[in-house]
Amino acid sequence: MHRKVGFVALFILVALTLGRSQQEIRPAPEQLALNKAKHGVDGWLRIATDDRLTSDLKKQMWGVGDWSFVLEMDDPRAKVFTANPPQNASLQVVDRQGRVIGSDQLERPLAKIGQARIDSSDSIFLVTVDYSIGFGPYAGPTTSLVGVRDGKIVWLKAIDADSRKEEPILLPKTLKFDWKFLPLEGKRDILQVSCHPDFAGGDDAFLIDYVRYRFNNGEWIKYVRTVKGFWESDEGFPALSKFRK
Repeated sequence: MHRKVGFVALFILVALTLGRSQQEIRPAPEQLALNKAKHGVDGWLRIATDDRLTSDLKKQMWGVGDWSFVLEMDDPRAKVFTANPPQNASLQVVDRQGRVIGSDQLERPLAKIGQARIDSSDSIFLVTVDYSIGFGPYAGPTTSLVGVRDGKIVWLKAIDADSRKEEPILLPKTLKFDWKFLPLEGKRDILQVSCHPDFAGGDDAFLIDYVRYRFNNGEWIKYVRTVKGFWESDEGFPALSKFRK
C-alpha cells in the first residue's frame, strides 16, 4: 500500500513563521567568506540561531523538527521552550568589523549553509532550512540557492522553460523528494525528483516530476517532465534518462 500523508502539509509549513525579537539570536559556527570584488563586501555569510539551541540539541533536532520531539517534558529546557519557543534563524551578511549589513529571517529555527561551484567561474551558496515535523513524506530539510551581490542577499530563481515564468528554486530531501548535482561538460546541473498525488486521477493515482535546473548565460532554467507513476527515496535516485536534456 502506498504511504500517503496530506500533500498540503508542505505548503502549510512554509506559511508558518515566528515574529519574536532578536535578543536571543547568535551567530552559528558555520560561516562562509565573502570578498568585495565578487560580493560587494569583505566579510562572511552566516547563519544566526537562537542562543538557547546548543550544538548538541541542534544535532538531535535536525531532520526531526521541533524540540518537543527530542526533549522529555521533565527536562528544564522543555518548560522554557513551552513558554517561549526557539526563534527562527536568520541569514546574515557580516563585514570584517562584525557589523550585520544584511539579514533575512528564515522560516524555522534550524538552518545550515554550504557552497557549490557551478562552473569554472561561478559558485553559489546553499542555504538549507529544516522544515521537518517528525513525520510525513513531504516535510524535511529544504535547500535554496543564494547569491550575495553588492553586499545584499539574493535568493536565486529559475525560469520555467515552458511557461517562461520565474519561480523560487526549492530542493527538499524527504521521502517524496530528492535532488543532486550532476557534472556536465565543465558545469553542474541540478536534478530533482518528486512524487505527489494526481488529484484528477483518483485516490491511488500519483505523478512523478523529473526536474532539471541548468545554469545558462547567467540564469537558471527549469526543465520539467511529468509522468504517471509512484516513487519514494528508498528506491534510489532515478536514471538520468528520465530527465529532459
